[in-house]
Amino acid sequence: MHAAAQQVPHLSVEELFDSPARVNASISPDGTRIAYLAPWRDRLNVWVQSLDSDEEPRCVTADTDRSVLTYHWSDDPRWLLYEQDRDGDELWHIHRVDLDDPDAQAVDLTPFPGALALGFQRVPSRPGKAFLHLNHRNPAEFDLYELDIATGELTILAQNPGQPSGWMRAPDGSLYAQSLTADGDIELARWDASAGKALPVARFDGRDYPLSIHPFELTEDGTGVWLGSNRDSDRTRLVRLDLATGAETEVDSHPEFDLDTRCAVFPTLPSPLIRNEHTGALLGVRYLGERQVIHPLDPHFA
Repeated sequence: MHAAAQQVPHLSVEELFDSPARVNASISPDGTRIAYLAPWRDRLNVWVQSLDSDEEPRCVTADTDRSVLTYHWSDDPRWLLYEQDRDGDELWHIHRVDLDDPDAQAVDLTPFPGALALGFQRVPSRPGKAFLHLNHRNPAEFDLYELDIATGELTILAQNPGQPSGWMRAPDGSLYAQSLTADGDIELARWDASAGKALPVARFDGRDYPLSIHPFELTEDGTGVWLGSNRDSDRTRLVRLDLATGAETEVDSHPEFDLDTRCAVFPTLPSPLIRNEHTGALLGVRYLGERQVIHPLDPHFA
């Protein structure tokens, strides 16, 4: 045993913590480009490579202080967006890169000092738009905004009255708020903007969800919510909550593993829900074992 152990090569600390050569690759919505993270001046930045030509890959972000870890394609292949803070303050802003103009500077689409942008989400039913949460009005309250990616215009959809910790907007415009009650439970309610009050849909025992509920995403038609549930179980499985009735229906589970909810702690990791980027339909589910296990829920995806 001792002789075998001596033959195992050791990694240096520098090698262990070094940046990967390439990571987090994705194809543009029109299928003409691939983006990925790779080092530039000792920091991870976004690189873009054309799939229709022999051009060399091009670094499209230029951050030498902090690595870029999260980026998003837009519906228009001209625009690529990425999230970045300043000097490690963890106040993330959304920046836009013009891929058609290599000399153009990146634009901060959330240019509010001291503000934090969370929950960036492209909207299949609203091409060219995205939802995000911003707390520039009040640092303790996140309001829901719609962002026009091309113009940078921000339109407020819901102003936080003080209770909601998160918002969701259905394709028909209905708003749903997630809040923490005085008893420590998690409540989902439909928000009546005209009356300025919440209409409860479902409540979850906070003792079962000390780190909140993950995932917690609207279905593509806005009639339900996919959520990670451990009700009457010691494993986190996927259920569908009907927003009209509050009834839960199991969608998928694994006999041994929990849903892979690491994205709740590490935002650079993907959601346990694999969804069609164009329609929002659920394609598959990720589970966390010794290796990631994927259950396909769509025959074509399978």
